[in-house]
Amino acid sequence: MFLEEIVSNPLTENSEIECKSKLDRNNVIGWLKTFAGFANADGGTIYVGVEDKTNKLIGFDRSAADSERNYFNNQVNEHITPRPPYKISFIRYHIREQERFVLQIRVDSSPIKPVIVKFDGIPSIFMRREGFTGGATYEEIINMCIHSQSASFDTILSDKIYKPDDYQTLREFHRQHTEGKVLTDKALASLGFFNEEGILANGAVLFGDRYTEHKTDVQCSVFSGFTKGSERIVSVNRFRLDENDYR
Repeated sequence: MFLEEIVSNPLTENSEIECKSKLDRNNVIGWLKTFAGFANADGGTIYVGVEDKTNKLIGFDRSAADSERNYFNNQVNEHITPRPPYKISFIRYHIREQERFVLQIRVDSSPIKPVIVKFDGIPSIFMRREGFTGGATYEEIINMCIHSQSASFDTILSDKIYKPDDYQTLREFHRQHTEGKVLTDKALASLGFFNEEGILANGAVLFGDRYTEHKTDVQCSVFSGFTKGSERIVSVNRFRLDENDYR
């Protein structure tokens, strides 16, 4: 069987489509750059479980398909920044009465560019062009920066998954200040707290119960003059909440 038999339109590998028989664990950068290249261009779709060039279906059983999806998400979280919008779906088909799956990874053009792949400590920027992915040129990087949407750090997606039980303090605070109203997951999602796949925004992470990472640190500087225009700083103090500070 071929990919054309399980999707709505006949496909050939081009600037918006790429096929991978599997996610090569020995060459992660090889497919991560395709993902980033799509995000830096106009978006595209990666099919995993489909033979390159021929579009012949290889597929996975249900367990292996889940494993591929989880591995993909983990590698994106570890090596891609900022995280572009994307969605993974399973396309199911049967061959010889056996259930098989192909991963369809739809990558949107990132609203914040350039999307960077950081692998082995080396950051790289890739661009998709005419069915091939390669390093972005200086002119392409400048153009990406110019046309990138302005967005604050807080609204960019993090690598954390929303778990309702981690936000009891926030819910209680909301209840106390809204005459007992319940803060629902639907309300949080409508505010951009997390996306449809449950990925938290950076700002939302800071509201988690017992959050103690460095993003909530406060730094206070004391200047020798009456204003901070003075060049001499008397002292700098940094403050951080620890577990004993939570009520």
